[in-house]
Amino acid sequence: NVKILHDTAEHFAEHSQGIFDVIVIDVFVEAKVPASCQSREFFTSVKSLLSKTGKVYFNKMAVASDDISVDQLEKNLRAVFRTVKTVRVNRGGADNIVFVSGL
Repeated sequence: NVKILHDTAEHFAEHSQGIFDVIVIDVFVEAKVPASCQSREFFTSVKSLLSKTGKVYFNKMAVASDDISVDQLEKNLRAVFRTVKTVRVNRGGADNIVFVSGL
C-alpha cells in the first residue's frame, strides 16, 4: 500500500503515529533547507517512524545557501542512522545530493 502524506516536516516527524517503509524529505524554502529539518533531533524523530527495513531519502542542494553544510548534515545523519549513503544527482547544472539512510 502507498500512503502519501502532505505535512510540514517538523510536524510530521513529531506527531505522526505511523510506521513507514519509505520517508522522503525534500524540503526547500527557495534554495534553503530549514536548519530544524537538518538537526539530530529531527532525524531522531524521523528514525522512530521507520520500519526495521525502512529508508529515509533526504534531498539537499550540493551548494546550498543555508547555514548547514553538506558535511555537517551527513554527520548529523550518521549520528542517528546506522547506514548513510550519498548519491550525487546533476540535473540541468544543479547538483543535488540525496542521502539514503536506514536503521
